[in-house]
Amino acid sequence: MFETLVGIEMIWAQPRRSKPQFELRSGENVLATLTWHKKGRALGQWDEQRFWFSQEGWFRRRTIVHGASPNGDDTFDANAESLAMFVHQGSGGTLVFPDGRLLTWKKPKIWTNGHTWVSATTELVHFQPANWRSQVAVTIQPEAASRPETALLVLLGQYLHVRATQDAETAAVVATVVPVGS
Repeated sequence: MFETLVGIEMIWAQPRRSKPQFELRSGENVLATLTWHKKGRALGQWDEQRFWFSQEGWFRRRTIVHGASPNGDDTFDANAESLAMFVHQGSGGTLVFPDGRLLTWKKPKIWTNGHTWVSATTELVHFQPANWRSQVAVTIQPEAASRPETALLVLLGQYLHVRATQDAETAAVVATVVPVGS
């Protein structure tokens, strides 16, 4: 499925600022969507593959990946079995699957704002924000073309990028609040 997309730059963009939805585009074609719902949850969809992403914890943050109903029902089921768990570690982290497989989300270089999904030392999917807020370029590497979790990596990577942007904006607002009184 992903063989035709290897090496092609795709762009995550938010078509309307008023709607909390992102689209992954290759030219004029929409390949995937990521839509925000209540409580910071997001529903990602690429063809028939649908996933719910939700962040939990404060000191030990983690993002839980749940499968979503393939029939188009957009209801989040908190009791559904999780498909994977992303454990946040600084600006990166580790995606843990129930079968024990691990994938790493990390910056390829210290002074970049991009991230890469890596299996051991093999780069799978690369994300490069075009600027602070608007678009993120995604490139699938040849090693990821036949992996069953590639759609999940592309969707989760965008979820993590948007959450990091939201966290940075919140921190900037908190830092600019001037204490009054005393």
